[in-house]
Order: sequence, then C-alpha cells, then structure tokens
Amino acid sequence: MSNASGTRAEIIHGAISALFLRGFGATLGFILSVILGRLLGAEGLGIYFLALSAASLASIIVRLGLDNAVLKFVAAEEARDDRAAANSVLTSSLRIVFWIAAPTTIIICITSPYIAKWVFSTEEMTSDLFWMSLSILSFSSQMIISQALKGIRSISHAMIVAGVLHPLIAIAIVWPAVHIFGQQGGSLTYFISTTLTALIGWRLWQKNIGSVPLAKKPIYPRQKLLKSSKSLLTMMIVNGWVIPWAPLVLLGAWSSPEESGLFAASVRAVTIISLLLTAVNAAIAPHFSALYAKKEHSKLESTAGEFAFLVTAAAVPFLALVIMKAEWLMHLFGAEFQDGAAALRILALGQVANVAAGSVGFLLIMTGNEDAARNNAILSAALLVVTGLIMIPEFGANGAAYAAVAAIVSANILNSMSAWRRLKILPLTYGVQVLVRRLKA
Repeated sequence: MSNASGTRAEIIHGAISALFLRGFGATLGFILSVILGRLLGAEGLGIYFLALSAASLASIIVRLGLDNAVLKFVAAEEARDDRAAANSVLTSSLRIVFWIAAPTTIIICITSPYIAKWVFSTEEMTSDLFWMSLSILSFSSQMIISQALKGIRSISHAMIVAGVLHPLIAIAIVWPAVHIFGQQGGSLTYFISTTLTALIGWRLWQKNIGSVPLAKKPIYPRQKLLKSSKSLLTMMIVNGWVIPWAPLVLLGAWSSPEESGLFAASVRAVTIISLLLTAVNAAIAPHFSALYAKKEHSKLESTAGEFAFLVTAAAVPFLALVIMKAEWLMHLFGAEFQDGAAALRILALGQVANVAAGSVGFLLIMTGNEDAARNNAILSAALLVVTGLIMIPEFGANGAAYAAVAAIVSANILNSMSAWRRLKILPLTYGVQVLVRRLKA
C-alpha cells in the first residue's frame, strides 16, 4: 500500500469511527434536548440554553484557546513518538485551565443574580446560571482532554469524551433531577454529567498514554503553549461562542425566552447535517499538521480536497430530510416548538455551505495560519452581530437563523480565500476537479 493510500485509509477509518460515535452522541444530544423541551417547555428550554451560553463563553475564555494548541502540540509529539512530552502538553494545559477556572467560577456564582437581571433581563435564570457556572472547570477539562486524545489519534475515545458521555449520563438523570428540583434540575444535570465525563476522560487518557516514568514527565513550556493559543483565543471565542451562541443571546435580549427556546431547539435539530464534517475534522486535523510538517504539499492538498467533496456529497440526503421533515422534527420537542420549523430550514441551508468548504478552518490552524483563521472569524462575527441586530427585532427566531447563516457562509468563504492565498489549496474545487477527471477517464 502506498503512503498516500495508507493516510487516506487511516483518515477514513478514523472518520467512520468518529462518525458513528459522533452520530450516536448527536442522537443522544438530540434526545436530551427533546426531553428538556418536553419537561421545561419553550420558555424553560430558552432559559436553560441562555444560562448555558453564558457558561460556554466563560469556558472558552478559561481555556485561552488551548484546545487547538493542545491538539497541535500533542500531534507533533506523537509524530516524534514522544509520549512523555505529549502527556506534559496535556497536564500543563490542565493546570493553566484550573487556575483560571476556579476564580472565574466563584465570581459568576456570586454575581449570577445580577447577570440574570441586567444582562439577560430574566431573573428566573439565576439558579440555572449558578449551576451552569459550576460546570466551567469540568467542561473545559473535558474539551482539553478530548483534543489531546485526538492528537494521539485515539479518535474513538476523543469522540466519546467530547460528545457521547455527557448526553448519555444526562439522559439517565435529567428526568428525576427536573422533577425534584424543577427548572434548575436541567442545569444541575449538566454540571453532574460534565464532571463525570471529565473524570472518565482523564482515565481514558491515562490508559492510552501508558505508564510514563516520573523522570520523563517534563513540564511542557507554558510560554510555548500560550504563545500558540493566544492567536487562537479570539478565534475560539468567535467560532466557539459568538457564531453558535450570539444569535441566541441577541434573541434573548430582543425577544422572549420562548423565542430563544424555539431557536435553540432548531439549532439542536440541524446538527445532523454538520455531523459528517465534524467527524472528518476529528480524524483529519492531526494529518494536516503532520503533512505540513513533512512539507508534503501535494498530499496535503489532495487529502483536504477529496474529503471536502465526499462530505458534501454525503450531506445532501440529510439536507433533504431536514427540509422536508422540519415540522415533524420540531414537533418532537413539543407542539409549541413547531413554529421553529422555518428557522430550522434556514439553518439547514447554512450548514450546506459549511460542509461544502470542507475542513478549511482546521487546515489553516494546523498549518500555522492561525492569524488568518482568527481574522476571518472576527469579520464573520461582526457580520453576525450586525445582521442579528437588524433581523432579530423584526423576524425573531427566523432573524437569528439568518444571522447565524450569514456568519457561517462568510467564515467559510474567507477561510477558503485564505487557504488559497497562503497554501494554494482550495478543498472543494480540488474535489470537483478529481471527479471530473475520473468521469472523463
């Protein structure tokens, strides 16, 4: 088997494993959202997700952009077969996260009544925000550990930690939690499930990394980690919070918790389309870093292009399913959620642009072009906010969906332009060219 074929086979195997686990996790996440929707109603679900949006922003800030820095450095150390150094990358990163997360959690817990009243204009959100803030450390640790597992190419365990364990545990305890504690039971469930997930994730990391003698456990230079993560922090805030969460927050500010609940449910329902790209990203990112380090440009181009085309082709049936069955999908959350079907269709069309561009954002990050990805993310976030301020007051949940799609499309266009300008790689067009050549052959 050629080197190129071996890489392709490894990515496909990793992507299939990730797709299965991501699909399982997304299904569990969808079921969890449906359960929460039926237990809490549209207004309660809106409050839950508004509190989660605040905790998610805090978690991203606490992680300082270390997610992709950990993936990058762990993958590099794994390529050098130095697992002691790879282990040091993770432990050093977790120490940084802990010392920032602890005071952040305390501050948010104390100020949760004021944040609920002055930022979200919803005092009923205080208890949810309190419990959500306690999950900042556990969720941050969970995501860092997941990225480290990707770096050593333990894709299955990475996907289990990132997207399977939390919803699985939450489904098991959410019903009694809500019935005992009421509205805040949902947020309490989130705290418990992320804590258990982080602990299990750490155990899986230890199992994968093996026994590393104490003498071979150097402290990875924090300056090196933070230098790489600094340029990624802004991008993480934009891609990890502004683009997925800002429409919901703007909707909560300009509209009612019920509208926020409708939009949040539609976002959860549309994840089936982005599922394929997420799975491929999990498998392909370490290969981007390794191929770029080896200066294998043609192989890097073909890898990015072929998988962009395959993911786009595979996503089309899911797009058709979501568009045709939008009312049915939203009805699963409860009869009052059917009004969110239009927002679901809008978001589905936006995800097509997302998968069509391929893993172009990861391509930039893994090849040392974090600054371009960051700048593109900032421009897209600015467009989202402007579009949201214009559209949300008039169109509610649909306006939030339009704003989200504007950001997704612009981010992928800008990232594609940067990939071409800096790397001379344009993933989707390469895939189309390969298809045309094969059809002519």
